Amino acid sequence: MTALENRLNLERTSHSHVYLRDFWKSESRYDYLPNFHGDVTKSFLVSLLSELNPAADYPIVINSVFHHQSLVQRTLNKIKGNRTSVQDSIRSYGHLKSSPPIDGFFNIWYTGENLRPPLFEPWSHFFSFDIDDYNVRNTYLPLWITRLAPDVAGAKKKQSELTKMRDLNLNDQEREKFCAVIGNPEIIRMHFIESIQKQSQLDVFGKLGDKTANKHSTLQKYNFNVCFESDLYPGYVTEKAIESWISGCIPIWRGLDHARTLNPKAIIDVTGLKVNEAVEKVIEVSRNADLVNQMKSEPIIQSQIDIDAIVGLIGSKYRQR
Repeated sequence: MTALENRLNLERTSHSHVYLRDFWKSESRYDYLPNFHGDVTKSFLVSLLSELNPAADYPIVINSVFHHQSLVQRTLNKIKGNRTSVQDSIRSYGHLKSSPPIDGFFNIWYTGENLRPPLFEPWSHFFSFDIDDYNVRNTYLPLWITRLAPDVAGAKKKQSELTKMRDLNLNDQEREKFCAVIGNPEIIRMHFIESIQKQSQLDVFGKLGDKTANKHSTLQKYNFNVCFESDLYPGYVTEKAIESWISGCIPIWRGLDHARTLNPKAIIDVTGLKVNEAVEKVIEVSRNADLVNQMKSEPIIQSQIDIDAIVGLIGSKYRQR
């Protein structure tokens, strides 16, 4: 590692002129890509930026906000410090503090979480869950698209497959009914799970339940998976519903899909319902075998992310330096 890379905390990638900064450590495996060893999101992002053919004298760095203090604590610190200016308030709300842009680099700010881009800071571009393009400064890049494949070509192919109807697996009749793989005890999610458990068996896995070595193989044993998003935020659609579908489950989902990515015929969307109404809806669907089979045959994606358009947009901005 060069002195510059070390000083700026840059992570080298497979492309010599694309760097990562402030990201999480790479995973050793990925449930849905058993032949890929590494972190699929990081690999996809590097592949996406490598499409721009970056010049040696103008490298690209993509910054995550993973290593920085929580949004709540940061906001509380602002309040306690009696900072009342409009700009300070905006800076403290809606995004985590990230490392600053680096002079001489094409700086991209990225988050896989439901956070607003830091619009008052001089970033070259933002990748986020925010569906507003903010005068062509931000691109909507939800987490699920980054987890389909470790490269652009693979993600485009997999996304296309997710738009197609599929044949039912005859073994589906042997599946158990309900499950949830939980890492975050979000209160609405947990209240819903407890309410379902009063009427039917629902097995919980993950940090808050039984351990599972492989999420994919666990979900393959069930017909329905409770996969609420951790927050209601416009455009915040993670991998949860997609991975449920890939495993053969019907996603029981709660979120705000403003980009209309998910096919409503393939999921049970309980957004906007009271918990008792949501439970009633789910139980009713689960007892209708014909409806269950129809939902399972539906594609999960109805509106694709145009990866080529993203590459074209970022490439145009990069060349205008």
